Amino acid sequence: METSIYAFLTVKWLEEDVDGLKSVFMDSQHQATYDAMVDSLGSDSTYDQKALERVYSDIRT
Repeated sequence: METSIYAFLTVKWLEEDVDGLKSVFMDSQHQATYDAMVDSLGSDSTYDQKALERVYSDIRT
């Protein structure tokens, strides 16, 4: 399944928000993650879910 970086990250942020209180809007941390993924992949196009997962994992570590 292919999805955009932003859509992928929105799902990730909702999964990580255990309290359900944090917004999925771009705060500085989310913006930095998004920018790093766009830089790594070249653009916010649609990508394979597994490729996005790999890049996300690399950025978060």
